[in-house]
Amino acid sequence: MEENFSQPQSFGNFDFSPTPEKKKKKKKVIAIVLIVFSLIAIGVIGVLAARIWDPLWNPFRPSPELVLARATENMFDLKAYHTETTAKLDVTNLDTQEKLKTTFQITSDTDRFDKNEPKSHSIFTFNIGAQGVNFILGGETIQIGEETYIKINSLPAPLLMELQTEFPNLNQIVDKLKNQWISFNPKDLGMSMGINSLTPQEKEEIEQKIQDLVFKYPPVKIKKELPDQTIDGQKMYQILTVLDKENIKLCFGELFKIVKEYNLLPGASYDEQEIAKLNENIDKFFDQAGEIEVYLLVGQNDYFIHQIKGMKTIKKFTSEIDGEPENFSMESTWDISYSDFNKEKKIERPEKSQSIMEIFMNLLMDYYGSSSENEMFYPQPETGSPSIEIPGF
Repeated sequence: MEENFSQPQSFGNFDFSPTPEKKKKKKKVIAIVLIVFSLIAIGVIGVLAARIWDPLWNPFRPSPELVLARATENMFDLKAYHTETTAKLDVTNLDTQEKLKTTFQITSDTDRFDKNEPKSHSIFTFNIGAQGVNFILGGETIQIGEETYIKINSLPAPLLMELQTEFPNLNQIVDKLKNQWISFNPKDLGMSMGINSLTPQEKEEIEQKIQDLVFKYPPVKIKKELPDQTIDGQKMYQILTVLDKENIKLCFGELFKIVKEYNLLPGASYDEQEIAKLNENIDKFFDQAGEIEVYLLVGQNDYFIHQIKGMKTIKKFTSEIDGEPENFSMESTWDISYSDFNKEKKIERPEKSQSIMEIFMNLLMDYYGSSSENEMFYPQPETGSPSIEIPGF
């Protein structure tokens, strides 16, 4: 008797073949699962693409190299900005245990909207502490075009006390210099001060060549990308870089060529021997210092560098003092913050100021007297402004 296996088999009253209703339900569940997974995948991709969720592995996130290149280009194109800089350097003589602590702080506003007359205003404080004595120098500077104005607000008291014995009328001199704006204009003094004597076109050429150098030989290289930070409501890329010794040497070599081409330092010589000596010193410095890390914070919205900071400790290095080798340790920190990007700054000349030449002549008159026998100390020019020749300028 032949058996027909093409028909579903029954065991008693039970039939195990799938019903049409169950088949439809199974397909429906699979379709729903696929739709859910598709929606999740699309949502995740959308969140990553929109940078709402932005982990370091985000494929839509720009590389640190691209971020740094774009930020560097934007910084070169800046027309105005505000900076706050703090740098500290602590040096200890390991042989004598003498300590030297220095702190430098400067707050600056820069405005370069007018290419022919760039402006800047800075307030600075320089503090040196050695053997329990502090030397503090503080003041302001204003730069408008080729004119420079300087005002000294505080002078190192210990230094003044030391000089008082050599210069009895030092207090009178200090009173005339302190809290007074002193103007300095190279043209009025008949001097050529390198870049100040260049035409606007030459300055633009130099700026472009320096920019090209930075992109050709970047002074830093990327070490790794760190988690983002938020400052003043804006997310920041945090990039850890290290100084690139070889690129720094190449950059300096090309920079010296620019200095020579435009005669920025008249009389200065930068031949192959000088460059080789500089490279040797750079190698020696990095051999003793090791790797130098620099942290950069770049705005994710504006692609400007908002902060440059770093710290370096050298436990031991050797330097010659008066021909004798001595051992030192060093710890340094630096922090530069940028803000107010492309916001025009109101920087004006001081209402009252005295030229450096006028102050110099008055000091000579006060010190030597105004008799004719001392006329050689303050000769009067026959015409125009006095001219001074300084070797090397």
